[in-house]
Amino acid sequence: MDRPRRALLEAAIGFATLEPGTSELRPLHQWLDSWRGIGAIAIGMRRQGWDLQLTGYGNGHWRATFWHTGTNPPVLGGSA
Repeated sequence: MDRPRRALLEAAIGFATLEPGTSELRPLHQWLDSWRGIGAIAIGMRRQGWDLQLTGYGNGHWRATFWHTGTNPPVLGGSA
């Protein structure tokens, strides 16, 4: 594994060990809970071979569905 990827993985694991309400997570949530953060996630998923479909329900709720790219028919990866 190259150094940049290892550093990114170590950072992700470090954040995963924090309690959900920890103040260190606020900047991360502010970024990820924005269109810019969602765009970064979508680009990252695309680079890993996934398509993203976002569905808004008009009441502030959203659903993200991930599809594996390059299969016919598309293979559902997950939805949340």
